[in-house]
Amino acid sequence: MPSVEEMREGIRNLKTVGMKVDYIVTHSPPPRVSNGTPQNANQLDAYFEQIIEQVRYEKWFFGSLHIDRKFTYKNVCVFGGLLPAWEQPARSRKARHAKR
Repeated sequence: MPSVEEMREGIRNLKTVGMKVDYIVTHSPPPRVSNGTPQNANQLDAYFEQIIEQVRYEKWFFGSLHIDRKFTYKNVCVFGGLLPAWEQPARSRKARHAKR
């Protein structure tokens, strides 16, 4: 569990980059991802809720659930697998046939 000062430092660092990052990597997921709704059961849940509301991010990776599962396009649980941080856009069927 990060201290209050560590959470404040995290927000300060996010503000220095305009509240926009490519990736967020945490042990636990934001509560709305794992539970479906924001719960703010503790300081960390409240902190993650603040981040999910204010920060623009491409992917949020977490591992505490001990599974490999994509919850949403942006929120991914990684435990035993290795995943690329970004995905290549799917090529259209037309483009695949044109290469043959």
